[in-house]
Amino acid sequence: MPDRDNAEDIPAVSVEEILSVANSIQMGKAPGIDGVPNQVLKTVMIANAEIFVDLFTTCLREGIFPKCWKLQRRRRSGLSELQFGFRKGRSTIDAVEEVCTIAQAALEGTRWRGGAKEYCVVITLDIKNAFNSADFGAVIRALQTMAVPGYLISVIKSYFSDRALMYETDEGVKRYSVTAGVPQGSVLGPVLWNVMYDGILRVEKPSSVTIVGYADDIAVVAVAKRIVELRNKSERVIQNIQCWLQQNGLVLAEHKTEMVLLSSRKKVESMSIRVGDHYVTSSSAIRYLGIMIDHRLSFKTHLISAGQKALRVGTAIAQLLPNTGGPRQAARRLLASVSTSVMMYGAPVWYSATGFDSYMRTMRSAHRLASLRVCCAFRTVSEAAASVIAGRLPPELQAKRDSAVRNLRMLQLADRSHLSMVNVNIVEQWQQKWDESTKGRWTHSLIPHIGTWLNKKHGETNFYLTQFLTGHGCFREYLFKYKHVEHPYCLSCASSIESVEHVFIECPRFNAARRAIQIIVNEPPSCVAMVRHMVESYEKWQKISHIITAVMQQLRRDEQNSH
Repeated sequence: MPDRDNAEDIPAVSVEEILSVANSIQMGKAPGIDGVPNQVLKTVMIANAEIFVDLFTTCLREGIFPKCWKLQRRRRSGLSELQFGFRKGRSTIDAVEEVCTIAQAALEGTRWRGGAKEYCVVITLDIKNAFNSADFGAVIRALQTMAVPGYLISVIKSYFSDRALMYETDEGVKRYSVTAGVPQGSVLGPVLWNVMYDGILRVEKPSSVTIVGYADDIAVVAVAKRIVELRNKSERVIQNIQCWLQQNGLVLAEHKTEMVLLSSRKKVESMSIRVGDHYVTSSSAIRYLGIMIDHRLSFKTHLISAGQKALRVGTAIAQLLPNTGGPRQAARRLLASVSTSVMMYGAPVWYSATGFDSYMRTMRSAHRLASLRVCCAFRTVSEAAASVIAGRLPPELQAKRDSAVRNLRMLQLADRSHLSMVNVNIVEQWQQKWDESTKGRWTHSLIPHIGTWLNKKHGETNFYLTQFLTGHGCFREYLFKYKHVEHPYCLSCASSIESVEHVFIECPRFNAARRAIQIIVNEPPSCVAMVRHMVESYEKWQKISHIITAVMQQLRRDEQNSH
């Protein structure tokens, strides 16, 4: 303690110093042992600075540091970072990315012997009737372990007590006493589940083993240089998980355990582990949270599987969307988005695999089918042309866009300007593909600039307009190509092939339509000029589209009469 005779030499703490300290207090930090949040402390210090002046001045002059300030406690700080379910800002994609990042790190490197390459195994576990079997006592113990205040625990105990399920029977309403399970459909239910289930993510395990959770879905990811070592680690961790489950009133569905062994070796290898009374052998691929993870981490299996599912969805939707009649284009685009959603799930995870054409064939087929239905095109129209007319990004570019947007959100840069830059960049890449494609060249001559076509705020395509834009329709040039007529020549102009340009620019049968178009565009009519003026103005779109429809309907009648 300082000499009492020299106490007057110790300067008093000033109000300015107290306010300076108060303003430097950071919000959002965990409270100390007294449980007082920083926000409360800061507010009180600013409102009653004199009290703190007296307190700290006395401490300095008496040379005392209060005992209660010398106590410290280490506690578990909230939920595990590896629980992704029921948490704001986290999704299934985050969980899958965590698993794939670990696996990718194991497979990277230049060589096996003396190098960094390792094996990785991903094991998915299924818990029997998990949410309905959660033990109330386990939830309370977990809350106590997390040092949740007693008064809140008392409320939770009351929340669990005297719970009942009322259900109808032939003999009237009956009551069933509920003694376990996290109340589903409630706001509190998911939080209590995460608190209770947090323990499974913290079971004893080697440093090279990670347990990732999404709600009740668990993935064990283990890495090792040798398969024997990998098997031992995996079995030991699963035994620990089973012990934890048993202690908390839960049961592992052992027969539903799935496993994939990831390796960059040329030889495809396998591994078996014991899970309780069952033996599980690694598969070539497993589904984890909707994403297929294959033994090469190539995502080939996932892209083919997602493409097939989208194709089935698209085929079912196509039955609701005939080319003639049916919903307008806006409704068609909305229905087609279902197919896109099926394909694009998890795109930020598997985007890197879109560079392989063989992986993308099925997705492109599904995308083409949906685009054909959106713009009411014949099935012979190419994917490239149908995508542009329908205004639907090719699947590989849609995946790239989704991945870029997610990266912006993770960096907290997903504002309007950054998102606009991503969209501009994606459209530029689409434009390059459109310019380099060998398909849909007639459509390209009419719609050379994708950005201009996409940015128009008006106009919808239909069965007849799309024939004009693609050249696939009731033109004898097209009909002859697919052997629907005996020759490609115009019925009025025997020496001229009946193409789109011949019909709209040359054929005397449609002079009246041509003159009407010339009045609208105020220049010598051409197919290119027609589309350019349609894009410029809603009024012109309506007028020119109406003329095109009338001409195409006449061609269709001519074709039907020729048979």
